[in-house]
Amino acid sequence: MEKVSKSEKPKTSEASKALNKQEKKLISVLSYIGILFFIPLFVDKYEGDVFIRFHAKQGLVLFLFALAVSPFALIPHPGWLIGFIAYIVWIVLGVIGIINALKGKQSFLPLIGKFAKKFKF
Repeated sequence: MEKVSKSEKPKTSEASKALNKQEKKLISVLSYIGILFFIPLFVDKYEGDVFIRFHAKQGLVLFLFALAVSPFALIPHPGWLIGFIAYIVWIVLGVIGIINALKGKQSFLPLIGKFAKKFKF
């Protein structure tokens, strides 16, 4: 049997740490895709991870924003305009959140991000 030298062990742990970071980023991206924010929010494996929790809460606020403005889209003419603008804002904020998650940042979304602080789970 060959023994593994100590110099080889850090390389494998560094690779696993990088994989963990990539996994966290990809799981955090799910937070910004509609109702999929439930996956990182309620999966036990990610419960203690601050980065994933942050983005899951941001995704929850973004989803609640979409639910709050969607009834306006049912009102003819002015509501359609409001609904269309809200839909564009929702997409832009979602893309901003995805970019932040992929970069490894914990930045609040513009306009609505501060509401995520109010969730205590």
